[in-house]
Amino acid sequence: MDIAEIPILSLAESPRALAAEIGGSFRRFGFAMVRDHGIDPALIAADEMLSAATRESMEAGIAAMVAGNRLTDVSHAIERGTRAAEAKYGRKYGIVEGYGGHGIGRQMHMDPFLPNEGAPGRGPLLAPGSVLAIEPMLTLGAVKTRVLDDEWTVVTSDGSRAAHWEHTVAVTEDGPRILTLPLA
Repeated sequence: MDIAEIPILSLAESPRALAAEIGGSFRRFGFAMVRDHGIDPALIAADEMLSAATRESMEAGIAAMVAGNRLTDVSHAIERGTRAAEAKYGRKYGIVEGYGGHGIGRQMHMDPFLPNEGAPGRGPLLAPGSVLAIEPMLTLGAVKTRVLDDEWTVVTSDGSRAAHWEHTVAVTEDGPRILTLPLA
């Protein structure tokens, strides 16, 4: 196995949870994923539901990664997954503005940009071999963000909690294939 690089792209830590976005390249192809590295049992229920809602939104987007769909069919599926989570958990979730998924291949971040909401039926057709990073980001409050002085850390404009889930997914003849599942 020939791993060229595995840089840590971001690391967010709180007294309750630790998560990292990990990306790199393997044989000149990029990958990205966000993994949860343990949640304190004292985590409040709203945070647990926020994380679950974000994961469920990602899963809805992954399910839309099928040949013949268009790019914004995935965006719309993520948005619908978010709205379904709102009904399931009985609260509103904000979809973070300006952030979303992206193409991934010989570079980490490639076109096309994949919004986490929007009308279906637009953008390029998905075909076998299409690979996207699906990465919804939901908040318990404001959808606007600001970048801190370190020029890396992004927080919601009102300081509300946010969650981010991500997988790299390929379109295949047999449906979506998650490329960033952990090894058993």
